[in-house]
Amino acid sequence: MRDPGYDKPQNDGPPAPAPNNPPDQERTLEGEHILALLASSHLFGSERANIEAMRALREQGAQVTFLTHGTFGADHIEPYLEASGFNWHRAAFGYLWTRHMLGKHFMYFIRNLYGVVATSLTLRRLIPALGITALHIPNLQNFSYVA
Repeated sequence: MRDPGYDKPQNDGPPAPAPNNPPDQERTLEGEHILALLASSHLFGSERANIEAMRALREQGAQVTFLTHGTFGADHIEPYLEASGFNWHRAAFGYLWTRHMLGKHFMYFIRNLYGVVATSLTLRRLIPALGITALHIPNLQNFSYVA
């Protein structure tokens, strides 16, 4: 049986106030510089979506720079970024974190620890040098290399 008040309009309170900015004044992102982490080896859907999101922010006036994987980014990611007019820098990053790193692939674990330290140092150097105002970290895998 339907609730008799189901079709009644809900009163959520007064309408939201109109913004103070006139509609012809759009907010731009001039002066913002975004550093986007992209530690992938190929252009899959997530990578393309993040690049397109950064392209949209660039069209709003932000300056965007990418941080790519120093080993695996050169074949597919960096040429695409260059063709799209983006600047990029390389960082060490590492390999995918897996439970096998604590067993027979322990050297990958050591390499990833190096990646955390080296990528963090690269960020520490680039953020003030480029005047970065925002970080875009697209996933937990990329976040794991930022200490």
